[in-house]
Amino acid sequence: MNFRTPILAVLALTLAQAIAACAAKPPPPPPVDNTPKVVVKEPTGEELLEEGKKLFDGGDMPNAIVKLDLAANKLGRNTEAYRLLARAHLAMGKKEEAISKYQRVNSLDPKDQEAILQMALIYNDLGRSKDAESWVEKGLINDPYNTRLLNIKARAQRRSGKLDEAIESVRRILSREPDNMDAYKTLSLVYIQKKDYLMAEHAIIQARKYDVNDASLLNNLGMIHTGKWQKTGDYKDYRLAIERFLEAVRLDPKFVEPRINLAAFAIKYRDYDVARQHYEAILQVDKNNAVAKEYLPLCYLGLQDYAKAATLLEERLKEQGTRRDPMTVYYAANAYEYVVGGDAKTNMIKARNYYKEYAALVSDPKARKEGQDKVSELEAKIEGLDMAAKAAADAEAARKKEEEAARKAKAAGLTLEGLAEQAGDQPAAAATPTDSAVPPAGGSAPAAAPSPAPEEKKPEPAPAGSPAGAAPAETPPAAKPADGGAAPADPSAVPAGAAAPAAAPEEKKPDTASASPTGGASP
Repeated sequence: MNFRTPILAVLALTLAQAIAACAAKPPPPPPVDNTPKVVVKEPTGEELLEEGKKLFDGGDMPNAIVKLDLAANKLGRNTEAYRLLARAHLAMGKKEEAISKYQRVNSLDPKDQEAILQMALIYNDLGRSKDAESWVEKGLINDPYNTRLLNIKARAQRRSGKLDEAIESVRRILSREPDNMDAYKTLSLVYIQKKDYLMAEHAIIQARKYDVNDASLLNNLGMIHTGKWQKTGDYKDYRLAIERFLEAVRLDPKFVEPRINLAAFAIKYRDYDVARQHYEAILQVDKNNAVAKEYLPLCYLGLQDYAKAATLLEERLKEQGTRRDPMTVYYAANAYEYVVGGDAKTNMIKARNYYKEYAALVSDPKARKEGQDKVSELEAKIEGLDMAAKAAADAEAARKKEEEAARKAKAAGLTLEGLAEQAGDQPAAAATPTDSAVPPAGGSAPAAAPSPAPEEKKPEPAPAGSPAGAAPAETPPAAKPADGGAAPADPSAVPAGAAAPAAAPEEKKPDTASASPTGGASP
């Protein structure tokens, strides 16, 4: 009997059991993560509102707007968030956005006087007098004797030309607040507009009792003296007007109205550089100021900086879109006609196209003919430039061809001097009329051709600058303009640098007497 078989069987069974036990053993548990978990808590609407307030108080308006927008969305009907949003937008000069937020405040609380007052003020600043008056009336329903609202109403009435109604609104204010400086200020503007300069000056005297250094009152005084000067021609009033406007600018360099008035005086006397400085200063404060944007290109035309004028006029035309002002188009054409530098033909083409557009926009027959004549004139200039360019190109091609032929001949030794050097003697003399191969009648041909007579030596011209015998140097032709056309005869005749068309719409002249929408004299 073999004893190994049972032992091997037992061993095999034991091994199988061990393998099965290992397979059935569960895997070890994963390591325990004892790191504390951070739970991000989303801020509440109240917390966002507080953050927005802090940013607003710190002057960080862009980030304040972000936080306040989030707060307004979370809080829903919270007027405080929308009111702060409106203030932040207003601080950034975004008046339309501010109106939208104030309207939201008004929809949540129709009796919120701040929203009504601010909307009336903004609409008045935008020149939307009807909207301003509408919001004032809403506010007066809640508070019939609110002097701030009445003052806005008086200003809106003045802008709308309702001068007697504006005076009545001011009287209502002064009946409750006899020392209201803003009411006297508004009253002075009303009387300036009525050209009653005595009453206007009296109103300013009353207002200056409360603030002698108010820049807007000085500007109004300047307008009074301007009106009196235009009425009487008294130089004293002209000088006083300039002094008051300058004093207002010194008190408040960012005050737009006195600069508009000073620029109007400068343009009247063709001091285009001074006018330019004022308009550029205005645009640094108010980049969308309509008066400065309209007249600044004309200053550059008056200074004969046609390239700068053309650039500014192009920007104006882009802003106008499809409803282009005919005179802006005319001045753009004028600028390109006389611009110096760049491609002359391109400038002429632009000028022609703008004159063509001007002729299509105007209704007056004389103005239209003026534009059409300019188109014909410029088309002739463009044709002349094309011909001159072709002639110059042909001349250059001929010159290069001659240079190439001479180079090749010299390289091959085919020049007259090169052939003589190769032959070792002088070149043969050309035949003269006496060297004819045909013998004279009745005679015989000569045995040899006679030698030509020695060439008579001509006296050399005296050098330039000799006291005697020196011929005057030829006067060079007068230089022509780069564009092939003549420069304007009187570039300062019109701010555009050339005479305006006889019947074109009259160029807008500064009228320092009439009050502008913001209180300054409208050019």
